[in-house]
Amino acid sequence: MSLLDSWDQIESWLQTYAPASYASLPAPADPDAIRSAQDTTGLTFPEELVISLSRHDGSGEFILPVFHRLSSARTVADEYQRLCLVERERHQQAAGRHGATSGEAVLPPEEGHYYWNPHWIPFGYDESGNSLFISLAADETNGRVGVHEKDGGGSLNQHPVFASLEALLKAVADGLNKGTMEIWGEWQMQVDHAGYLDWRSLDGDTDTT
Repeated sequence: MSLLDSWDQIESWLQTYAPASYASLPAPADPDAIRSAQDTTGLTFPEELVISLSRHDGSGEFILPVFHRLSSARTVADEYQRLCLVERERHQQAAGRHGATSGEAVLPPEEGHYYWNPHWIPFGYDESGNSLFISLAADETNGRVGVHEKDGGGSLNQHPVFASLEALLKAVADGLNKGTMEIWGEWQMQVDHAGYLDWRSLDGDTDTT
């Protein structure tokens, strides 16, 4: 199933069962907005992200399990800049603590970054300040989806659902049709009285780490 096939299934399900979430889906991103976001980040967006943004510039009130929304092209760029700024500040703080001003070398952290890797591109967010990202690193993580926690940093899960943005949206589409989805535990879709999709934990575990 392609990413567009997944969007077809998601839209069809929302239109039938969660009309308020369906109505909130944004229009496609303007190609100029996508190019501007890439210029701002200095990164070439992966094709699957461009395809998704070209279908919907974010996800409105359509919430992925567990609590994430897809970002607009502008939000992708703004969030990337913010996270890179925090990373630079962490390096500056570390340099100050370790006496770089006296000419001593300051070794980077083992992973090469403290808080945010500039080869990650954020594409989703929740209301708590956490992000979903796609790794653009030139290693085995390339193309995989990771989770960045505002109080900790980023991590990459080896579960197949995180293999790519395409894999994630396919799992969401399949989960809607099935009624449940496995991602950080088992989640069941539900629709409130206003027609908005929500997700309920079947095992009581809402930890996304």
